[in-house]
Amino acid sequence: MDTLSGAAERRTAFFRPVWPAVIGTLSIVFAVQKGVMIFVPTLNVRVNVTTITLVGGGPWFSWLVAWMATEVALAVLLLLAGVGLVRRSRHGLAHLQYAFLRGIWTFVAAGFLVWYFFGPEGWFDKEAPFEGPARQAALAIVIMVLWELIYPVFLVVWFSRRAIRRQTCACSLLGDIRPVVAGDGPRLVEALKDGDRRTRVSAARAIRIGEVATPEIETSLAEARKDREEAVRCEAARALKRIQEGEPETSADPRNESA
Repeated sequence: MDTLSGAAERRTAFFRPVWPAVIGTLSIVFAVQKGVMIFVPTLNVRVNVTTITLVGGGPWFSWLVAWMATEVALAVLLLLAGVGLVRRSRHGLAHLQYAFLRGIWTFVAAGFLVWYFFGPEGWFDKEAPFEGPARQAALAIVIMVLWELIYPVFLVVWFSRRAIRRQTCACSLLGDIRPVVAGDGPRLVEALKDGDRRTRVSAARAIRIGEVATPEIETSLAEARKDREEAVRCEAARALKRIQEGEPETSADPRNESA
């Protein structure tokens, strides 16, 4: 457990990882790029393909409108998440929501394209061999899916890492993305005692994931185990169990973490 004090605590209390600025900037760039690709048809294969029959209110015009609106919404979400991460606020954690929604939408769009090209009224003759343009269209759909999922998968993997979770677990309480240290004990204790339900749960989770332990924190967790909210009781019990077990950490100094 992290029981840092004195000079060691002062060194780590102000440790601020650099990855939020890097990933936040990447997200901003990708969001702007996606916006350009939506509104400049010559840069987007899917718009070029669908506008062949969609211009002038064709049968799939409503799909094109829905596709563009969804892409704009996802680009705005990624942009806001990127700005939030650069500013090191809790809004930067919306990257996980973006990754989830982007994954779902990618498969929905791929399913539509498969239907559009190979469905009952698709472009390609069902009796013809699967070669030439049909094979190229199928390959293009596969490449599109893989390309669209690269960044969302990276975000899920990155934010699932233990070192990163230790830095983001108390973001809403600390107002910053950094590891929780023993010096944050008074703020965590106050959140456990006087915060609303969500804040109390977040404080207990931050203590458990951040693995900080002081006598005041243990006392507050013991009291939180009698909380009227079941979610608070469960999280406090898990945090107190982690403290009592005293599981060793591979790196007491957060500067040694790979993030």
